[in-house]
Amino acid sequence: MKYIKLFGIQRTGTNFIQQLCQNNMIDISTFDNRFGWKHALPKTQDGLQTKYPRVDIASFKKKIHPVIMIKNPYSWHQSIRRWTNKKYDFDKLYERYNSLYKKYKYFHLNDKEFWADSMIIKYEDLLAEPKKIVGNVASLVGCEMKDKFLVLDKVPHNKPFNKNRKAFYLGDEKFGLSAAMIKRITVAIDWDTIQYYGYNSIKIT
Repeated sequence: MKYIKLFGIQRTGTNFIQQLCQNNMIDISTFDNRFGWKHALPKTQDGLQTKYPRVDIASFKKKIHPVIMIKNPYSWHQSIRRWTNKKYDFDKLYERYNSLYKKYKYFHLNDKEFWADSMIIKYEDLLAEPKKIVGNVASLVGCEMKDKFLVLDKVPHNKPFNKNRKAFYLGDEKFGLSAAMIKRITVAIDWDTIQYYGYNSIKIT
C-alpha cells in the first residue's frame, strides 16, 4: 500500500485529486483529514494529529507523500466567492491564502524528517491533463496505474467538470474579473511566495 496526504486551501481541487488517485491508482490510500486537516498546515512527527489514535504513527515515517494543491489566485477569488456566500472578508481570505502557501512552500523545501517526497500540483494543470498529472503522482509514490483511466465528471461539493468549467479555468486569464478587482487581488497577493508555484500577476493595459 502507498500513501498520499492531501494539502491545500479550500476550493483548490483537493477532492478532485483524491478521487482521481483513488479511481486510477492501484493500492493507494489518500488521507484528507487524517494526520491533520487537509486545509491546514502539515504536521511534523512531534505534532502529528490523527483521527485514529490507535494507529502506530511511527510505522508511517517516510511513507506518506504530501500532495499540495493550489489554484490561480485570481480564479480562486471566483471559486471562494461562490463557496463563501454568507460572510465575505476579502482581506482575511487572501491573508490566509498567502500565509498558508508560504508555509507550504517552506514545508515542501525543508520538512523531510517525517514525510516522504512531496509534490505541488496546480489545479489548472490537473484540469487540463488529469492522466498525465495522476501518472506523475503514481511515479512519485511508486504506485501502478489501472489500465483504463477514469475522469469523474462530478466530485463531492463541486459542480460537474463540464466544458464550460474547463473553459473558465483554462481560457481567459482574467476570469471575468473587472480591472478594479484584478488590481485588488494583485495588491493582496504575496508574489514572492506565489511565484514559487508558477503564477504571475495579471498585467492591466
